[in-house]
Formats: sequence, C-alpha cells, structure tokens
Amino acid sequence: MSNNRSDTKVVLFDLDDTLFDHRGTTLRTLEVLRKKHKELRTRTLQELEARYSELLEEIWIDVLRGKMSVEESRIIRFQLLVEWCGNKIDREEAEQFATEYRQLYLDLRTPVEGASELLSHLRQSVKIGIVTNNFVQEQRDKLLCCGLNHLIDFMVTSEEVGVPKPEPEIFHAALDVAGCKAHQAVMVGDVWETDIIGATRVGIRGVWFNRLGLSCPDTSLAAEIRSLIPAREVADKILSAPIPQHIDAIRSHR
Repeated sequence: MSNNRSDTKVVLFDLDDTLFDHRGTTLRTLEVLRKKHKELRTRTLQELEARYSELLEEIWIDVLRGKMSVEESRIIRFQLLVEWCGNKIDREEAEQFATEYRQLYLDLRTPVEGASELLSHLRQSVKIGIVTNNFVQEQRDKLLCCGLNHLIDFMVTSEEVGVPKPEPEIFHAALDVAGCKAHQAVMVGDVWETDIIGATRVGIRGVWFNRLGLSCPDTSLAAEIRSLIPAREVADKILSAPIPQHIDAIRSHR
C-alpha cells in the first residue's frame, strides 16, 4: 500500500453518539421528565441518565435479537427506572412514561456538534456510510431530522443484515455496498468493543470517537478523536488512520 490517506475510499460511521447526539438528547429529555414527575427526583439528572443508559443497553440486546418489541422494551425500561428511584408504578403508568419520553426525545433530537461540516468535508474525496445497530426507519428519521441524510451515501443496519456490530457480517455487508476492500475503509465510532474491535477484526482501520475523555484501551489499535471539529483536522486524522500494529492478533482473537 502507498499511504493510508490515498488508499481510503469510504469512511464508515456509527450513528448514535457519533453523528447523532443520543446522549445529549437523552439528557435533555430526562431533564424535562424529571422536572415534571416527582417519582424521578429522588436521583440527580446525571444518575438518572447513567441508569437509563444502562437499562437501554441491557434491554436493547433482546430487541435486536427479536425477543422483545421496541414498545415493550420502553415500558419495561421505565418500570425498572422508576423502581430504581424508589417508587412503584404499574404497567399503565410505565406506558405513559414511555410515551411521553418518546415524544420528547423525538422533539429534542440534535446532531453531534460539527457532524454536518465534517461529513461535507469528507465527501469531497470519499464515500460516507453508516453502520448501526438499530432499525432502518428509526435511523433514517434521525438523519433526516438532523439534516444529515443528504450527506450519507448508504446505510447498513443490524435489522437488514440480521446481526449487530461487532459481528463481522455487518462490516462485510458495508464493504460490499461501498464496493471496496477492508484496507480502503475506516470505521469511526464511540464504542470500543462494538465499533473499533469489530472493524479491525475484518481489516478495517478504526478511529475511536472518545467524547468522554476515557482512557484508551489500546493506543496501537486505533486513532483517537475527541471532537468532530475542526472539520479539516478531524478529516485528515480519519483519512490517515493507521493500520493496527497487531491486526493479525486481533483477527484471531474471536
């Protein structure tokens, strides 16, 4: 290979908390609910968001596997959240919480700062794809709401492929759509195991979007960014992402 930048043909992005600000939207939504419902005020907003995110991750696995509907997962999530706050609610009340949360969440959606500018800059030289563990329509709506849909060339979802990240099939599906080889692709995402390990196992270079300033699990495995701005500098870092120093070991560690 000549150099990593010239070899790059496609940049693959995770969507939630990489381009779409899921965490920020969740915080704003819970803040409104907490002010309105005393059942949630036994915990701070930060505690509430942390526990809500834990419940989402735990329950969402069953949704992706087809064991539970999205609607049912939302009801159970709020039953457990309110119980964690020291209060009891019945199913009907939990459903009301879930419905109210959902509407607020839809109204408060925003992109991650700098997402539009970064995508616009990258599209001057490469294709842009989304690889996401979610449902097609849900993710399309987010892109449209955030004004990012016209900047995306294609999207591959766990719903369509049948398996979520970090399974290799979903990354191979993205490469097939992009029409390129693994070494010509870069994956940008905020979840180390799902996005970075998953991508590097199939030979895709990784860029970890570390918005929270966490300690990097392995600096030899992926480049790191902490913001999407300024667009030119971030784009240069993404396009020049290095090949992992021990990619063969990563591929064999399954």
